[in-house]
Amino acid sequence: GKHLISVNGQRLSVNIPKGAEENKKIRLRGQGKPGIVGGAAGDLIVTLHIAPHPTFKRKGADIYSTVPVNMVQAALGSKVRVQTYDKGLVDLKIPAGTQNGKLFKLSGLGISAGGRQGDHYVEVKVTIPKHLGGKARDALKKFAELSGIMY
Repeated sequence: GKHLISVNGQRLSVNIPKGAEENKKIRLRGQGKPGIVGGAAGDLIVTLHIAPHPTFKRKGADIYSTVPVNMVQAALGSKVRVQTYDKGLVDLKIPAGTQNGKLFKLSGLGISAGGRQGDHYVEVKVTIPKHLGGKARDALKKFAELSGIMY
């Protein structure tokens, strides 16, 4: 889309293509320095720098994000809501036994760039409670005994 930039106090309109990547160069014809002895002005080259997003990371046309999942959801399976880049919230099925760091692919929900439709990869971050009450602690110890988990 069209964006206004300021160069040496002059405001210029730049058309930034959808899905443009970091360090993409855009040529603005005739907007550079004046030519020698009345010659035509040169071109101005604008290099794009994309501000980091607080939620999403980008690699080419693919988007990466994380979703917190508690240990019960990871162990038993669950459905979680995932915020996508531009398609709102979608449901992601977390199968029973999902491990921390597991990547799930949301096909076609990345960025449309360079003639390719990217995907959205969601990394599961399993959260562990910092404090357990007495009954919850006892239940977890009993679970460990029943499952043969050493602690």
